[in-house]
Amino acid sequence: MNRSYHLDALLQLALEALAPLGVEKLPLAQALGRTLAADAAALRDEPPLPLSPIDGYALRTADLDGARRNRPVELTLSREMGPGLAVPVRAGDVLPQGCDAVVPLSDTNNCSPTLSVYRELWPYDNFIRQGAHFRAGELLLSAGTVLLPGELCLLSATGHSCVPVCALPSACVLSASGAAPTGALYLDGLLRRWGTESAGPDEARLLLLLGPHALPEGARLLCPPLERSPMGLSALAERNGQLILFLSEDPVELLLAASLLIRPILAALTGREDLELRRVSAALATPFPKASPAGRLLTGRYEDGCVALPALSPLRALAQVNCIVELAPGTPALGAGAEVSVVLL
Repeated sequence: MNRSYHLDALLQLALEALAPLGVEKLPLAQALGRTLAADAAALRDEPPLPLSPIDGYALRTADLDGARRNRPVELTLSREMGPGLAVPVRAGDVLPQGCDAVVPLSDTNNCSPTLSVYRELWPYDNFIRQGAHFRAGELLLSAGTVLLPGELCLLSATGHSCVPVCALPSACVLSASGAAPTGALYLDGLLRRWGTESAGPDEARLLLLLGPHALPEGARLLCPPLERSPMGLSALAERNGQLILFLSEDPVELLLAASLLIRPILAALTGREDLELRRVSAALATPFPKASPAGRLLTGRYEDGCVALPALSPLRALAQVNCIVELAPGTPALGAGAEVSVVLL
């Protein structure tokens, strides 16, 4: 089976059929886990004013000329800054206007109302300047970033209260099986893990039909029906911007289709870099004695540059696999140590 047709061409067809996601603006408190829809820049300097990084005394370095342990300079303690004055500060305090350094407590002796300083300082010693972390207008986060607590904290510290995020891609999984829908449960779990929300079959952006289904009313096929797809995909259709995939109910084939086709679709829709496929080369830890004249997709366990092919039942293997091994058409039987292409899950 031609890999480029199943992945590259089908992905292109799918993205052309899908209507783009909208954008919504949310308060930061509601944006956790959402995808940033546009680049975000600092709205203000951070810090917005000069800060002290230590407990000590704010002062003017010009007043410390010649200060030594055996010849301290005497300054007057004050609440305001000026020549010959020192202002007590704690770590994180805004520094008084006019000071250009902070002397640590260890280099002073407080004999109120005077302060003995035992060393000279350079301008801006122990001094966090305004905008030292970020300047207003500086790029903070790129579009496509998933907003986790650290990202939200960064946005808040630089003046943001709301943020534009991509609307959540919606999906609906329908199983034709009358038995317990094991495959549907597994696929739904993958979709939730990748940030989709549930919707009805008419409203969902992605409609995933497991097992035999008729073409929904108003839908059109995007390509001829597929036969013997290694991903269990039998057809791809479109209906008013909705993408419809006809899939096998087999959980292993669903893992292949979800990881190699649905996940890249979601990555392209949302701009999320963490959903993009990552391919690496790996050495087979276990042999695969079958030739693959038409190509083959195998589930495996990748670790430290090696990939093992678990000798387990398919369902038990699903709980352990973390990669897909891609064997190109014409691949002969492979021994341990052979290099293969691996998609990390």
